[in-house]
Amino acid sequence: MPQVDPDDDSIWRITLRHYRYDPERRERRHVDIATFDNEREFLQEFGRAHYELEDRKRQGAADPREHFTGLTKEPGYEAQRRESQEAKWRSRAHAAHHAQDQREQRRR
Repeated sequence: MPQVDPDDDSIWRITLRHYRYDPERRERRHVDIATFDNEREFLQEFGRAHYELEDRKRQGAADPREHFTGLTKEPGYEAQRRESQEAKWRSRAHAAHHAQDQREQRRR
């Protein structure tokens, strides 16, 4: 199955994600496995991965909390996410600056 670049923000894409323990980060998290621009191909890979994981769970070789999901990204998803994150940071910085001003005014 052909996959696409997960960072290509100019196309519609769907990413197969595996929720599992990440020993490198010492936490459970979603790990991106593959990205597709075709829903049928995504669903085929999702089904294959899901059944393989269920087999491993039955054998006791997988964490019961592990699972697969899909994340759909429209064109411009990453740019919008970055913009939203930057707006949040600016808002927090503004609030911190305002709080500092308030503390200084009370001291006077």
